[in-house]
Amino acid sequence: MEYSGCRVFPKFYSAQFIKEISGNRFILVSNYGYKIYSLNEKNEYTITLLEDYHDGLKTIIELNNNDFIFLSQIECGASLGEPAHNILVIDRIKLKEISESEKMKKLVEIKKRDNDPRYFVGYRNKKEGKNISEEEIKNVIESLKYMHVKQQFLEYSTYGSHHYFKGNAILKNKYLIVAIDYNILIFDISSSEQLKRYEILLYGEDNLYKCEASINKWNNNKNNEFIMNIGGNIIIFELINENELKIINQIYFKDIKYLKKLIEASNKFYDDGEMEDLDSDSYYYEDENKTYSVSIF
Repeated sequence: MEYSGCRVFPKFYSAQFIKEISGNRFILVSNYGYKIYSLNEKNEYTITLLEDYHDGLKTIIELNNNDFIFLSQIECGASLGEPAHNILVIDRIKLKEISESEKMKKLVEIKKRDNDPRYFVGYRNKKEGKNISEEEIKNVIESLKYMHVKQQFLEYSTYGSHHYFKGNAILKNKYLIVAIDYNILIFDISSSEQLKRYEILLYGEDNLYKCEASINKWNNNKNNEFIMNIGGNIIIFELINENELKIINQIYFKDIKYLKKLIEASNKFYDDGEMEDLDSDSYYYEDENKTYSVSIF
């Protein structure tokens, strides 16, 4: 459901994106939560995980078969005198085998929602939804194999402001590096503890609103490096002493604005002329009628 002040509205289902994961599986993210589809004994895809999750999930990082990191940006409109803002959330999501009692709990919850009178207060959209029979619901619940366990790394917001994820990297299979606005945060994955925060300061710039810096993983044998791009200034950082960053190289490309990864397993990047996706509902692009050339670096 969606809430606006004291009113409640049915929230119509909207698929957001699909993420391929290991084991011939994929995750379907929607404004309701997410599902995992896996192949069954008939070589057909069925739902093996069905979980509620807040709207705004943007990035999924697979650590291993049943272990993920979710990065979300939750948009909050102006309401009851409070200004519009957003909330950044980082969660570690682990999958575990679902029990029969947990399946029954899901069925009870669905029936409870269907009979809740609050769910019929007002309609923003009178589009008729699909009716799903009780038998269909039972079949889906019965096909489930997993449920999730959530461990929160970060929940961040400030009054009346919007913040943006600016890239991430997993180093040494132990540390999560995340860029938020003009900050670089280092997390210990096993404990979810934030170990350190670095602030990017540029001479002669109003750094409070500086958001052009972005990071990408740099593949090397030690698995301990990432690159940062600031307007064509490409800087390579090395993680040392568990939570310290050291600059080991730098180069400048005049015409580079926003580097994007070409191939995940290599160190090839491209710039196609489009401005960077700020992970929000408001995207900023150059003239759509303009023809761009793609440069690979």
